This record gives sequence, C-alpha cells and structure tokens, in this order.
Amino acid sequence: MKRKFLVFLLLFLLVFTLSSYSQSRFSGENAREYVRKLSSPEFKGRQSGLEGGEKAAEWIAMKFEEFGLKPGGDNGTFFQEFPLLVTEEKPPVKFELINDRRGRVKYFLEYDFDLFTNSGSGKVEAEIVFAGLGICEPEKGRDDYAGIDVKGKIVMVYRANPADGKDWSREYSRDYKVRVAHEKGAVGFLLVQGERAIKGGAIHENAYFEDMPGFWVSRKVGRDIFKYTGINFDNTLRDLPKKVISFNTGKIALMETNVERKIPGRSRNVIGIIPGTDPELKDEYIVIGGHMDHVGIDGDGNIYPGADDNASGTSVVMELARAIIAGKKEHKRSLIFSAFAAEEQGLLGSTYFVNHPPVSEDKIVAMFNFDMVGEGNQGIGISGMENFPLIWDKLYQSLPENRRKKIRLSRARGSGSDHYPFMQKLIPAIGHFSIGDHPFYHGVEDKVDLISANVLENIGNQSMEFILAIANREKPLADGRINQRFIYYSSNQADLSFSRSISPCNPENSFSELKNLKLKGVKIKTVQVSGKNIEVVLNNIDSWYAFENKYREYFRIGKNKTEIRNIINCQRMVLIPGIKGTKRLNKNPAF
Repeated sequence: MKRKFLVFLLLFLLVFTLSSYSQSRFSGENAREYVRKLSSPEFKGRQSGLEGGEKAAEWIAMKFEEFGLKPGGDNGTFFQEFPLLVTEEKPPVKFELINDRRGRVKYFLEYDFDLFTNSGSGKVEAEIVFAGLGICEPEKGRDDYAGIDVKGKIVMVYRANPADGKDWSREYSRDYKVRVAHEKGAVGFLLVQGERAIKGGAIHENAYFEDMPGFWVSRKVGRDIFKYTGINFDNTLRDLPKKVISFNTGKIALMETNVERKIPGRSRNVIGIIPGTDPELKDEYIVIGGHMDHVGIDGDGNIYPGADDNASGTSVVMELARAIIAGKKEHKRSLIFSAFAAEEQGLLGSTYFVNHPPVSEDKIVAMFNFDMVGEGNQGIGISGMENFPLIWDKLYQSLPENRRKKIRLSRARGSGSDHYPFMQKLIPAIGHFSIGDHPFYHGVEDKVDLISANVLENIGNQSMEFILAIANREKPLADGRINQRFIYYSSNQADLSFSRSISPCNPENSFSELKNLKLKGVKIKTVQVSGKNIEVVLNNIDSWYAFENKYREYFRIGKNKTEIRNIINCQRMVLIPGIKGTKRLNKNPAF
C-alpha cells in the first residue's frame, strides 16, 4: 500500500510539474484559440466603433483581467477611449457600367470593387472622367485637372507619385484625392491601384462627404472603362508618373451605396500593465501591442474575419501577457500590453496612445508590434533590432543555428503598422511579422483555418526572449535619443575623398551646390551630414530624413556598407551622419 501511494504521489507531482511548465510557456495552441474567438462571426469583422469591434475589445479586456494584468486605461479601467469617424455599410451596394458596348456590365463587390471605409452614401449615375493621379498643384508643376471638367461627373484616378523627385506624400493620400475631386464638383470617386480592389482604406473626417460614394476598383474594371476609348490602360498607368494624362472616358456608371454614420463616433484601445520587479527600473516601460480591429461587414452582409490581419497579432500579445504572468518571469521594467483600435483607419488607436500615453512618454523605452503573424512558413520577420544592437547581438549569438536561419531582419522604417506612431516620437520600435504567403489579405477567406499554431509559437517565443532581455537590462534605457544614437554610432564613413559636407542644421543651403556639381559630372559619392560635435548631430536627426524625403532623386541615407553600395549603384549620393574632421565613427554604442 505504501509503495502504491508513493507511485501515485510521484505521478501526481510529475503531472502537476508538467502542467505548471506548460502553463508558463508561450503556447501557440492557446494563441490560435484566441484567433478563433476573435475571428468568429460573434465579433462581426471587428470594425472599430461598431458593435463587433467594441465587443471584441470587451472580451480582450476580460482576458487581461483574467490573466492578472492591472488596468492601464481611463479612470481605472482597461479602456482608453478616443473619438472616431464611424460609419456602417448596409445594402444595397452596386457598381455598373451602363453604356458599355457589351451592354450593361455589373461588377461584384469584393472582387471587382469595394467601398472605402467611410464612403459617402447615395445613388449616382454619371460619366466617368479619368483625372490621372488626381493632383491639382500647378505651383509644384502638376495639374491633372487642367483641361477637364468633372462637375457632376464620377472621377477616376490612379494612385501613384510623380517621378520628379519632389515630395508628393500629401498628394498621395486618399483624403487628398477625394477632397480635390469633391472641390472640383465630382459626385462619385473611383481609385485604382493594385490588381484587385481592397476592402478598407479609410477616408477621414476632413475628406468625408456624406453624399459622395467612393470605391476602390480593380485594374480589370479600369481596363473596361478604358476599352474603346483608343487609350491603353496599362500604358497609361506606366506613363502617368512622368506626364499628365486626363480625359473624358465617355463611359457612364452607376454607383449606389447605403452608408450610415454613427454619431457620436467612439472607439477604445485596451491597455493592461504588468508592473516591473525592480524598485527603480519599474518606472521604465516597454509597450507590447498589435491592432485588434479589422474591416467589419460589407454592404452585401459578408463578414471579413481578419484572422491573420490582425487577430493573430492581438493573440500573440495576449498569450505573451498570460505566459509572462503564469511563468512568474522576472522583468525589471514594467510591461504595457495594448490592443489598438482603428489601425485599419490609419493607425488612429496607436496614434492616440502615443499622444495620450498612460505613463510619461519619456519613460517608454521600447515598443514591440505584432501584425499578421499567423500565416507563412518562411520564417520570422523582425524589424528594428538596430535600436538595441548590443542586446540583440548577444541574444542572436546565443540562438541555435536552426533558429537563426528562420529570422530575417530589416530596419524599422515604413508607416504601415502601429510601430510607426512610436517611431515618430523617437521611441525605438521593433516589428514582428511572419514571412510567406498571406493570400487573403482583407478578404472574406482570411479565416482561422489558415492560421498555424507553430508560426504563432515561434514568433511568440522569439519575441519573449528579446522583450525580457530588454526588460532586464541593468542600466537605465529612458533616453529619448536612443534611436539617434544608433544612427550616429552605426554609420560607416565610406571613401570620404569623394565626400562633401552639409550641415544638419540647414541642409538646404548646400543642396543647390551639390545638385549642380552632380549635374556637371563631379563624382561625389558620399555626403557627410556633419556638425561640430555629437550633440549637434543628434539634435538634428530629423533634418536628415526630411532632406532625404525631399530630394530622393539625388540622395539616400546610408548607414552600413551594403546600403552605401546599393545607393551608389543607383546613381544616388549617400547621406552619412558624422562629425567634422572624423573619418570613422565610434563603433561601440553605450547601450
């Protein structure tokens, strides 16, 4: 009897230990179950501001509380509320060519066209006028509306930038193109970009016109509209960045939408906090987030589940929170977990977060973002490791070879996800995504069946190691210029016999001279952005990026040998940060 009791006790202890161990690990299966829940019909596509999106936020907050996180939102809750333009699509929705030579052509929602989020509502029957890139800036040398009359017409434009090296970022936005068309008297708006139409793509308050429908259309539709006009659609798209091509198509279309605006429009981020364990370093914070919203339900009643985009990222955030608490993992710094709302409407939730942070902005030392991390079998994509080079290098070298091969690194650039508002505040941001096919982006087929628990687990475990490595760094990291310091210290001073210097304080003064020298054939390969000392260089980092963006035809910022070589091969000059009189920069950053 005693022997049987001992055997039973050992078995019980073994099962209890294994259970405790499994609960303390990041579980891909747990994360996939969260994806299943978030992408279910219960949450109706999770459009922020509507019933399904707000119900999803409540469920995530409930799970945060269940896991043991402390509320980090407004008034002791898990919610951070913010104003939002909210509209709901309802039937009917139609798009037809009325006078095509083949007869009346009816197009299919999702496949041929889709509504902008916050499209106007109404029924329009009018001629389509093609207005090139939809730009009206004659003082900058481009006016796609010159010579055409769009009053009472449907305007169609192609979304691209002119190829003249100027900064057209404002004019590239949907808001700009819709607003200009409306000012010119248009009654409907069509935007063509990729091969297929995309559900989503938001119009914001300053370009919202309640009586003007707005659609994405596929290139197939674009070719139909150009047919029999004598103008080739594909050649036109190819040539538009270099010249203006605008004309009346002679095609008459029917656009019909039923879009209801919700007033007042509100949505909510979900925020939970796990306090740090160190008496001093707990006042520094790492944000771990991903957007919970998707694009909701279309006018035909189709639900867009958004399993990969971005129930997957939200689920990784949730499972990281659960595993860190369950495993009682040490983290000297405090961790803020956030499920952002309204990413699909232009990063609005994360932008509100950084402008109204739950803690002092200068105490946020890093941000980890997870977006579309559930599909693909080609490895883990990580951006932003350069923000913590010594910590990352040490961690990377400790990984087995098979894990290293699955990691692909890139710089933390780009504005397509919730890392970007943090970067704008100079908070180091690290992005995670899965590499491989994401075949049903913003489609009704983006369902949990395609989500891999292994992919979720690989990304979860990898990110947890790096989060904890930063969280347990002994020295304070609350230095608002950590990103600038990396750019300074990591720069490679190439062959400076081919270099000229410009000041980061006012690079415009040097531009004309450098441009003229290049046009004369002087072989300047590198341009050193220099100051008298490190403080001058660091304090003016934004001017380097502004200079690069404005004169991309001539310059690119290069911060390592590969970038410098590629830029020179493209016949551009390389901007390199430095200090006057130095040939190379210190390669040992102090963080």
